[in-house]
Amino acid sequence: MSLVVSVSSLLHALVLIFLGSIVYRYRGLKIYTVGTILSAATFLFFLIRWFYPNLLVLRFLGNVFLTTSRIFYFFGISRFINRNEFQFLWVMLIGIEIVLQFYFTYINSNFLARNISVILVVGFVQILTCIYLFSSRQRSFSKTAYFTAFILIIDSFFLFFRAIVIPFFNVRHLFHSNIVNATTFFLMFVTDHLRNSGFTMMVIQRLYGDLESRANLDFLTQTFNRRAMNGYLSQEEERFIKNDKIFSLILLDIDRFKQINDTYGHDSGDIVLKHISKLLECHLREGDFLSRWGGEEFLILLPNTDCQNAFAIAERLRQCVANNPSANGTIAHTISLGVGTFQQHAQTVKDLIIAVDKALYRAKKMGRNKAMIAITASASNANMKDNVNDNLSCTD
Repeated sequence: MSLVVSVSSLLHALVLIFLGSIVYRYRGLKIYTVGTILSAATFLFFLIRWFYPNLLVLRFLGNVFLTTSRIFYFFGISRFINRNEFQFLWVMLIGIEIVLQFYFTYINSNFLARNISVILVVGFVQILTCIYLFSSRQRSFSKTAYFTAFILIIDSFFLFFRAIVIPFFNVRHLFHSNIVNATTFFLMFVTDHLRNSGFTMMVIQRLYGDLESRANLDFLTQTFNRRAMNGYLSQEEERFIKNDKIFSLILLDIDRFKQINDTYGHDSGDIVLKHISKLLECHLREGDFLSRWGGEEFLILLPNTDCQNAFAIAERLRQCVANNPSANGTIAHTISLGVGTFQQHAQTVKDLIIAVDKALYRAKKMGRNKAMIAITASASNANMKDNVNDNLSCTD
């Protein structure tokens, strides 16, 4: 069983080394990999002890490596989930464990004391790792994080259980033939394999989440891109068909953006785009969707929102952008907005986007820095004049 656990740890180390070559920017991956190598060495020491039971250095190194490997697991996981750890505390803990193992191996040989020392340190480290995993706010790999924490809880439970039953079974050495040692080695294999598998799945799930985010987010503003927004628009259209849930759209454009680029430079234009996107995000409700639709245009999806409330939101956004210049107040800017509601202003999402785009054009034509409501579907073919009063009614 020692050989099986050692080989299993080495194989997981190879997998993590390969993953590390792909996702080298993830913190903690290398540290956790070192932990798997130390764990493999631990069980190799245990195996060699079978042939050389009187070689005390193997006993000493095996227990020290076992403790150190668990601390490296903790370091790796905590860094991977972006949690701060007290490095001095863990270095000191390893130092104390080395002193205790040396004392109870070479000076006052005591099998129970050596085991209790390892179990207390490993159990403490694993419980703290569980707390970190359960409190992690990383949604992209939360399920695999909970799975790994659950495995650590089981492992810690059986470690403490071993500490309790060792005196009752009169266990005097690691290879004493009894149910306690047999169960310990079997559970070490199972939990070691599942913990390493859990961490590997965390890395893979995070990689998948990051790739999905890159595919759905605009690289500059970190808002949804056009591809992602089209997906959400299709979902909202399906919700309307099934549950009759209305939704509205706001299409907005930064006024005279070309002039901003020409006057201040394209780098400043990027600053304006990022600044305005942050303003919009801060003043939208939870559940609203903001996307960079193209160039200096942004499209906002407002689920469960009628025309009147959508227009109020558009006005709030317009005033917020106008009152908060970019680049520490040195670049003033305004936005123009077009507002429309599904079924009221168009019968399809495609036609609704066209309708709000026309409303945006009207806002530009009326002097910019305005929010305009789209023409209703029933009146779209009528010969209507653009005037300011068009804003005041959601039935247009």
